[in-house]
Amino acid sequence: MKKILLISLTSLAINSAQALTVSAEDTTAQLNDNFSISITGFEPNTIVDGGGLNISFDASILQVNSVTIDTTVWNFYDSVGAIDNTSGSISEVRFLTFGSPTNLFDIVSIDFTAIGSGTTVIGLSEDA
Repeated sequence: MKKILLISLTSLAINSAQALTVSAEDTTAQLNDNFSISITGFEPNTIVDGGGLNISFDASILQVNSVTIDTTVWNFYDSVGAIDNTSGSISEVRFLTFGSPTNLFDIVSIDFTAIGSGTTVIGLSEDA
């Protein structure tokens, strides 16, 4: 059975970052396929020293296998948060750096398995 996932992420501010983007907005996967999305930050004028995210997804369509924070950028503190595949959430993903990333920078990669058919949205919210 073929499954098409339309994955779109809402923009939000993280610390002083102006917007978040995702590496691929549209992803097509077969049932039981594994795939990844990358969340990147973009801030051309301000240094970003860290932030936090909560991520939501449709648990009847997607299952999270792993969350990986780019520790080459976020080298002071990182927490992949708590994955809850029953409720469809990843809470308290947090990252801090000694560095000063500007422009386009990697934040987190999420590995999913397509466990159901349909179209879904992955949501982002700020973790205070």
